[in-house]
Amino acid sequence: MINGVLFRARTGVPWPDLPERYGPWQTVYERHRRWSADGTWQAILQELQIEADAGDPDGALARQVDRQEWAVNIDSTSCRAHQHAAGAPRMPPADHPQKGAGRVRRQMGARRWGAHGAG
Repeated sequence: MINGVLFRARTGVPWPDLPERYGPWQTVYERHRRWSADGTWQAILQELQIEADAGDPDGALARQVDRQEWAVNIDSTSCRAHQHAAGAPRMPPADHPQKGAGRVRRQMGARRWGAHGAG
């Protein structure tokens, strides 16, 4: 059952497409939903983290640690931004001068150089 939940988390397949080797998808889904709601997954994660941090084979240090705080870091290379997140117009500060303020722009092209091929 746990392997079925891990497989779905890793691959992102819909629950009904879960391979049969993990059991009926409804059973795996219901147990995952219940364990998420009652905090079982969080308790398992905390115990595994305490054991991993303790680094002692007999678990003596792990028994001394009641609870450990964990920070979650997300690498931005694994996060998708909204499709409109890039290239949005930015409002400059009010005291910032406008780029090119007071400058006259002239159009270059056929008027300045004349028509090509004339003559």
